[in-house]
Amino acid sequence: MDKSRKRLLLGAVALLALLYTGDLVYRHGVEGPRADAARQRIKLEKRIRSTRLALAKGKQAATQLEQLESQSLPWNIEVARSEYQAWLLQRVQQAKLQNPHVDSSEPIAFFAGRGRRKSPDYYQLAFTLRTRGNLKQVVDFLFHFYRADHLHKIRAMNLNPVGRDRYIDLTLSIEALALRTALRETELSHGVSERLASADRSDYQPMVRRNLFSDGRASLAAKRIRLTAVTRNRSGTIEAWFRVNPAGKTQILRAGEPLACPGLEVRVQRILSAEVLVAVDGETIRLRVGQLLVDGHREPTDLAHRID
Repeated sequence: MDKSRKRLLLGAVALLALLYTGDLVYRHGVEGPRADAARQRIKLEKRIRSTRLALAKGKQAATQLEQLESQSLPWNIEVARSEYQAWLLQRVQQAKLQNPHVDSSEPIAFFAGRGRRKSPDYYQLAFTLRTRGNLKQVVDFLFHFYRADHLHKIRAMNLNPVGRDRYIDLTLSIEALALRTALRETELSHGVSERLASADRSDYQPMVRRNLFSDGRASLAAKRIRLTAVTRNRSGTIEAWFRVNPAGKTQILRAGEPLACPGLEVRVQRILSAEVLVAVDGETIRLRVGQLLVDGHREPTDLAHRID
């Protein structure tokens, strides 16, 4: 009986030892490699994602660099200075600004890479533009400036009203870049930029109608101007009669003539039998005989354009 128990006990111990050994073999031979393979797979997937991200960034950077090269000023730095300065003066002339003056400082060379290079990677050019005009002319200039696809930007802008006139002294600090890998050597880009919210210049006219430096004179002046009559002179030319208070002086005007009124720019556009269309700071107002300017009816923008 004792021998039988011993054999059973030894058999049980041997079975447990076999199971334990089998478990160790399974863990080290099957589960261990499987877990290692899973960890390796995760590492490889992370590496693949990282590589794809790096490739995407590299592709994006290459696309951005290609765009910058197309916008860059000519690599010939002297040509870049003279051509860009001439371009600024052309935009000033296009906007009908007055008394322009452009200064440019010495270009600054930049080396982007760590290695030693004989030529810089790009030049930074600084320009200062000083000119004078009304708000409409300033807005026109800025519109064409930002529509040009050059590698440039305005770093600072200073607007100062000139006395009681509606003119502004404009000073701009402008920065432009010329890349070593620029696509052009002797001319500026002819492309059109899409950086503006709207490509339609008329969308910026509401800015023109505002008096940025108004101290209330314009509103007060509009309350003092009254259309008193519409008549024809001896030659048959139709004329509009305006009374400007408090002096009470009457001004008789024909179509196209301005009304003398400090603090407000008013010009007669069209004279009808009992109504007159006037342009007030670029906005068309319809006045009936006996009506104050401040009470006039503002005409739609499309009608104003047709009249102009």
